[in-house]
Amino acid sequence: MMQDLRLMLLLFGVITIIVLFLHGVWARRKERSALFYDQTTKDQNQKQEDVLLQILDEEGVGEVKILKKAPPNVEKNAFDKAHHKKIPSQTKYQALKFDSSVACVTASSFSQSSETEPQLQKKSDDLSHRSKETHHPSIQKEQKVLVLHVAAHSSRTFSGETLLKSILNSQFEFGDMSIFHRYLTLTGERITLFSLANMVKPGFFDLKKMAHFSTPGISIFMTLPCYGNASENFKLMLQSAQKIADELGGLVLDDQRQMITPQKLEDYHALIRSTPHL
Repeated sequence: MMQDLRLMLLLFGVITIIVLFLHGVWARRKERSALFYDQTTKDQNQKQEDVLLQILDEEGVGEVKILKKAPPNVEKNAFDKAHHKKIPSQTKYQALKFDSSVACVTASSFSQSSETEPQLQKKSDDLSHRSKETHHPSIQKEQKVLVLHVAAHSSRTFSGETLLKSILNSQFEFGDMSIFHRYLTLTGERITLFSLANMVKPGFFDLKKMAHFSTPGISIFMTLPCYGNASENFKLMLQSAQKIADELGGLVLDDQRQMITPQKLEDYHALIRSTPHL
């Protein structure tokens, strides 16, 4: 009887040791996986910031810049120079001949606040320095960008309060670069699916000034490759653009600021299919 008891205790001890060993191996693998995921997320967020700076320039909303006090004609000339674009086709959306009053409102909203100005200038300097410091040669070659615009009809504009409400209703959150982002939350980390910026330079938003703010349109964009299913992410981005356009009485335009067409949507999907997954 005692011999059987000793045998049972011995077997129990061996099993316990094996279980503890396996648990230790599993815990170490989980820790390494978490560290790898965290580093991957940080790298992706860094690339996202670099691409945001690039896209804001290419799509006409440029780097964040603080406009100092200047005579009215100087501000108007700066705006005209930044936004004067020839439209080669009659199918181009004619509403994008921006009124200079929009630029005045946008520029003044960032020059009047003494508390916000240093923070925004510091953010611009930090991001510009970081993008130069962490050079990614593969971004221009491998990363692609899908862009949609939501523009007001004719010479009309979207009011800041109405626009903000519609953006929040579409589950965007205010974040990096002082623009809005649609996030995906994974194991405590938030991944940016796509972002939303002001169509008018300097491109970012000042939430404290939204009541006195107006804009002729917004730009929504996502980078490829991206986390998850790129086709589903783009579908969600298109739905968000259409929802905002419907609520504000605007139009959804493509990356060339023309009316969106089924052929253009197919071009977007072809670009997605040609891009390798992460």
